Amino acid sequence: MRSTLGHLSFEGVNGLAFSTNSIDDSTQAKLVIPQDSVYFVYSQVTIQKTSRPISVSIKRETKGYPDPETLMKSKTLGGDSIYQAGAFELQAEDHLYVQLEFENRSAVPMKLVSHEETETFFGVFQLLHTEGTVQ
Repeated sequence: MRSTLGHLSFEGVNGLAFSTNSIDDSTQAKLVIPQDSVYFVYSQVTIQKTSRPISVSIKRETKGYPDPETLMKSKTLGGDSIYQAGAFELQAEDHLYVQLEFENRSAVPMKLVSHEETETFFGVFQLLHTEGTVQ
């Protein structure tokens, strides 16, 4: 795991991680949605105790909209795990990522984030097929 401009990067091959052919994670910092549908998006980030509040957000970049949209956001002073999850209607080619930042919008040093695969993770899976049936 690493951070680029406050975005956490994850790998999808080793340990407990996996990816399917339908979700493209080749950028490592962003997941690319393959088709229009409803998806369950989840993230957990474990952060060491700090004196400054940290925002943990799941963001979406979508075609035709200039700024990233915040799907979920939590704040912490660290010393705990932030778990976020929800179902969202997403479009093909949407890009999802996890962003960490201090209140002044500066990037959070990666030394504050746990690199244990059971403590910090990010994923998405499709809930509905295109035909509208539950998977």
